[in-house]
Amino acid sequence: MPSSRLFRYVAIARPMNTKPPVRLLLFLIGIFPGIVAADNVDHLNHGTWLDLDKNGIKDVYEDPSQPTDRRVADLLQRMTLVEKLGQLHLGLIQATNSADAARHGKVGAFLAYSNPDDYAVTGRELQQIAMNESRLGIPLMFGFDAIHGCRTMFPIPLAMSCSWEPSLIERVQAASAMECREIGINWTFSPMVDLSRDPRWGRISEGFGEDPYLDSQFAAAAVRGFQGDAEHPSIA
Repeated sequence: MPSSRLFRYVAIARPMNTKPPVRLLLFLIGIFPGIVAADNVDHLNHGTWLDLDKNGIKDVYEDPSQPTDRRVADLLQRMTLVEKLGQLHLGLIQATNSADAARHGKVGAFLAYSNPDDYAVTGRELQQIAMNESRLGIPLMFGFDAIHGCRTMFPIPLAMSCSWEPSLIERVQAASAMECREIGINWTFSPMVDLSRDPRWGRISEGFGEDPYLDSQFAAAAVRGFQGDAEHPSIA
C-alpha cells in the first residue's frame, strides 16, 4: 500500500522553548492538514479545512488561514482537563485499550516498541478512530525508536561515528525516515546525543561517543536526515 494511502504528512518548524502542553498542541495544530488517515475521513474534508469536531462550522482551530497561536488558544479553551492530559500521554499501540483511549481523547501519541509494521494497519485504524469518533478530532502522532533504521537495519550510531563522516548518518537517517513515513510513523526518538563516557551505562550504543564536537556534528546530520527540507519534508 503506498504511503499516501496511510498518512499524508507535512512537517513545520516551530520554536521549541514553549511549555510542553502548548508545544505539543502547536505541533498538532500545525500539521492538522497534513496528518490524515486517508481512508474514511472524506466527510471531514471541506477542501481547504477539516471539520475535526464534526459540527459543520469552520472553527478557529480548524482554519489553516488563522495564526497558529490563535488556533492553539481556541483549541485549548475547548478542551477538557482529561483531553489536555491525554495529549501528554504516550500509549503503546499494542495495548488492548488503545482504541478506547483514542476515541475519548485520552492519548496524544502511540509508540510501537517492537514491530514498526504495527503502524501499517493498527495505526491507520487508531487514526481513523481519533479523527472520526473523538470529540475534537485531534490527530494522533506515532513514534518509533528508529535509532539506526526502521525496517532496514544499519550499524549502530556508535559504530557509524567511527567513520567521522556526518554525511553518512544523514543518508542513513533519510532512508530510515522514508521507511517510517511509508508505514505512518511521524516521530522518532533519535538522535541520542548524550556523551558516553562511562562503560557501565547501558545506552552507549545509541550515541556517537564521548567527544562533544563529533557528537554535535553527527547529531546535526541525523536531524537533517530525519527532517528533510522544505521541498522534501520528512518526520519530526
